[in-house]
Amino acid sequence: MASAAAIELLLRPGVRPYLALGLPATAAPADVRKAFRRMSLLVHPDRSDDPRATMAFQRLNGFYESASRAAEQPAAASSAASPATSASTAASRPYKPPKRRAPPPQPTAREAEAEARAKARAEAEERAAAEAAREAAERAERAAAERAAAAKAKAERAAEERAAAERADAEARAAAEKAAAAERAAAERAAAEKAAAEKAAAEKAAAEKAAAEKAAAEKAAAELETCSICLTTLPAANAAQPPPPGVRVLLCGHSFCSSCIGSWLERQRWCPNCRRPVACVAPPPPPRPAAADFGGVFRLVRRRGHVSDMSRTCRGRVPL
Repeated sequence: MASAAAIELLLRPGVRPYLALGLPATAAPADVRKAFRRMSLLVHPDRSDDPRATMAFQRLNGFYESASRAAEQPAAASSAASPATSASTAASRPYKPPKRRAPPPQPTAREAEAEARAKARAEAEERAAAEAAREAAERAERAAAERAAAAKAKAERAAEERAAAERADAEARAAAEKAAAAERAAAERAAAEKAAAEKAAAEKAAAEKAAAEKAAAEKAAAELETCSICLTTLPAANAAQPPPPGVRVLLCGHSFCSSCIGSWLERQRWCPNCRRPVACVAPPPPPRPAAADFGGVFRLVRRRGHVSDMSRTCRGRVPL
């Protein structure tokens, strides 16, 4: 606000250069320069925002030139008079003290009153300007605070919306993962059930196949018999029918080749398979009717439990 007062002082009509610079009329040139620099810092257009600063600075330059010329005149006059005075003249003339310059005329009462009124007006304007500046600063602070609060609220709303979106995304991802996990579990369960069913079916098929193979093997074994002496495959014997040609059946039920069992019975008295004693062995059946088949009679007797009686009856009749 000192710049505004300085501008008012410089633009005041009828102001004197020394009064504008704040110096007495007897000021030296160095003091004038110092005052000019001080006032320049206050009213220069680059240092002050007042629109009147340019005009005030121009008047300050004029006051500085006038004050500088007025301050340099007494010094130039004294320096010009001193070389003209010779040493003899100075010695012959009596010493006279230099005359003092008369003080500058004091402003009249009217000028003092006008200056006081201008000063009071400048102070009032300065106070009003300071009050306006303070109010403007307060309004700017309130506006800045309101803008900051609005920006903060906006940022908080944006953060809340972003957090809500992130939560929704997380929930959606969790639901998708849960659904995918359920689908995977259902698929794995279905695959496991299918594998178990296939395994059970395969096991059942394998069991059926094994049973069929076993039944076929048993059937084939039942249908075919092997002579344990020469390992020749023989057709199965049937109790209701006579044995095929070339086959002899002992009382124990085992079948052999006629030649093999004949050679065996000439040396031993038991069956080669079960080691049961053979008391009486039926000879090879002659070609006769089926009613005279002794082999069938012997087998029938054995089944009824009369082996010992028949053995005693046949002893000595068939060579062993």
